[in-house]
Amino acid sequence: MLKFDISKFASSASRIAIVCVSAALISCASQEERVAEFTNSGNALLEDGQTNQAILEFRNALQLNTDHLPALRGLLKAMEKKKDQQQVIAILQRVIELDATDVDARIRVARAALVGGAIDRARDLTEEALALEPENPAALALSAGVLLRVEDMAGSVARAEEAIRIDPSTTDAYQVLAAERVINEDYDGAIDALDRGIDSGSESFALRLIKIEMLRRMDDIGAAVEVYEKLIALSPDDVALKRNYAFFLARNQRLEDAKTVFEDLVNLDPSNDQSVIDLARLLTATDGSEAAERFLSEVTENDPTRYALRRYVAELRASARDIDGALEVLDGIAKSAGDTAEGLDARGRQAELFAATGRREEAETVIAEVLEKDPRQSKAMVVKSLLALEDEEVDDAIGFLRTILRDVPDSVPALSLLGRAHQMAGSDDLANDRYAQAFRASNAAPEIGLNYAQFLVGKQRLDAAEDVLGAVISRSPQNLQAWRAVAQVRLLRSDWVGAQAAAERIRRLGDDEVIVNQISGAALGGMNKLNESLDAFKKAHEAAPASARPLVALIRAYVAADRTPEAVSFLESLLQNNKANALASLLLAQTYGLTDQAEKIEPTLFAARENNPQTVAVHQSMYQYYISRNDTVKADETLDFAEGVLPDNLQVKLLRAGYYEQIENFEGAIAQYEAIYEKQPEAVVVTNNLASLLAEHRDDQESLQRARELAEQFRNSEIPHFRDTLAWAHFRLGEADEAVTIMKGVVDQLPNLAIFRYHLGRGYLEQGSTEAAKTELEEALKLVNGQSGINEQRIRSALEGI
Repeated sequence: MLKFDISKFASSASRIAIVCVSAALISCASQEERVAEFTNSGNALLEDGQTNQAILEFRNALQLNTDHLPALRGLLKAMEKKKDQQQVIAILQRVIELDATDVDARIRVARAALVGGAIDRARDLTEEALALEPENPAALALSAGVLLRVEDMAGSVARAEEAIRIDPSTTDAYQVLAAERVINEDYDGAIDALDRGIDSGSESFALRLIKIEMLRRMDDIGAAVEVYEKLIALSPDDVALKRNYAFFLARNQRLEDAKTVFEDLVNLDPSNDQSVIDLARLLTATDGSEAAERFLSEVTENDPTRYALRRYVAELRASARDIDGALEVLDGIAKSAGDTAEGLDARGRQAELFAATGRREEAETVIAEVLEKDPRQSKAMVVKSLLALEDEEVDDAIGFLRTILRDVPDSVPALSLLGRAHQMAGSDDLANDRYAQAFRASNAAPEIGLNYAQFLVGKQRLDAAEDVLGAVISRSPQNLQAWRAVAQVRLLRSDWVGAQAAAERIRRLGDDEVIVNQISGAALGGMNKLNESLDAFKKAHEAAPASARPLVALIRAYVAADRTPEAVSFLESLLQNNKANALASLLLAQTYGLTDQAEKIEPTLFAARENNPQTVAVHQSMYQYYISRNDTVKADETLDFAEGVLPDNLQVKLLRAGYYEQIENFEGAIAQYEAIYEKQPEAVVVTNNLASLLAEHRDDQESLQRARELAEQFRNSEIPHFRDTLAWAHFRLGEADEAVTIMKGVVDQLPNLAIFRYHLGRGYLEQGSTEAAKTELEEALKLVNGQSGINEQRIRSALEGI
């Protein structure tokens, strides 16, 4: 070993310097060695199948050197084994940053970008890959896919053919050629493209699966079955393939053939619970739930510990609305399994059923018993969270759900419920993240996807909603609810052609013709094909003459087509056959208002009231007619009549309260709302209106504090008007900071309502934030014209005070 004689150095400063340099050299060498050790250890663990431990080792290496490519590539392999696609893409992105020559990483990230709709990113990465390897067939095929998405059909086909010339087994290229033919509605050409790939020795398995889907679209189920049978002959031991085949047969009404395949799977492995449940599910569809239950009872008779099968019996009974029967089966499992995971899970399911059927006390009792045995039992915790949300105890629910997710990060019920909790708390970004996570974890389950799409529609994120619904349909192509939702989203996006296509798909799935024609009518109307739209709405009405929505849509279509006289004639003919048709009477009165026959409105309303004295909508329409003409005397008389025939009707009572507000008898309105609230405190509209009047028209502390107490329940409401009431009550009590905090969220949600901008401006003014106040009040002044709840002079007075 080399020894240093430190005494030979000239000064202590020199000695310190040499020691430091020496330490640095040792440290650097040590760090590199440690990075290599961690990486080598990770690779060894990965080969040994210890993926999670390998991930820890790779991450240890990357903590010491974030740019260490061997560790990154090891971590990539580990995440691929775990099938964590999000992490895989993130690591590949980092590899691209560090290695300018890695073609494969660029192709893989580009492929993910293309699937995710990030066309520009996919194109850039593909071009980088081709610049490095101009004749890389995978990159050429991917480039063909990008060109197809930007509708460069000729360029797409040319790139795909080039990829095939270089490597005839380039599967993706044949897929692009088939997709290009599908876009041109040449399904035979698409099949030919797929057959080229299959015959070329390409990855025929994937191409054959695509061919099956193509044949299904062409309604050539017999040919699709032949392809499936060839696939099974190629892979006779592939259980998943046989299972998919059985489901394909079942979906296409070849139920006996499907039953045969499912029976083969059960005979192949009688201990496989999933195969037994698959067969039971099919028996339910073909022979009824009792037959399925008998089959499952036979299987479990000799082995009662097959709890998954017994649980399925409980679900069969629950689906048949035999809740007590389901609870009985679950109770049997719980007694048999005791305090094991299976037993507690059965008790947790009991809690879910109790909660779902309104038996709250029983649900709470079961939850307490389960959590005493296992404080983190997920089903019980989910139900506990659900009950907390019902009580609007949002923070408690979030805490419970986070506890679940620490143990089960991919719990779909917990993630979905956490999304709802964040939504109730007004945290839309967090809500979106949790809904999206639940959707991914559920593998695009329809129930989860429809719930997520509904949230997105509510936030006007229509493109994202359609993407979610598209994923649902990819998994469940015959799901009618999903197709209806797609049609609705496309109508909202003014995608009339897409909505019409969805309507046709819904028709082929055998849905109610009324719904199909309503969607089609709306789409045709959007395309300005007014006469065709009218025909569609006529068909919808004819299919359901007693239904309100088709009739309303039909009359609107007449008006939109500038055929109002025909609408009048049609409604008059309906009333000739049935004078008591209240909806036709009210629509006729409204339609008269669009013609030169306005003098017929009042007699029509009186006739409607005479024939339908118990119909609230008739009294409401008559009242609104008089209010619109500022005839408060007749409006009052109308309400007197309504109160005589419907003395206990909430809507009539609300009309009376609104009448008092209309004539500025605010104390009368408050008294009316107080009387309603005393009998129906759960009516949130009543609570809001009462609190709003107290906050706006009274000045005493007692009334203002009551307004705040009444409105407190709206703190997490999704309805901005309700939160505005709470904010204004805080403002009137001198609590400007709290008012401003609430109002910011209200204005973010509905920025174009003058009253909200006015309230926020007044809050800023009270805080002393004059510039912010001025901005809000000026915006309110721009918006006020024609809006209710605030007048221009009030806003100007506030501005003058700045």
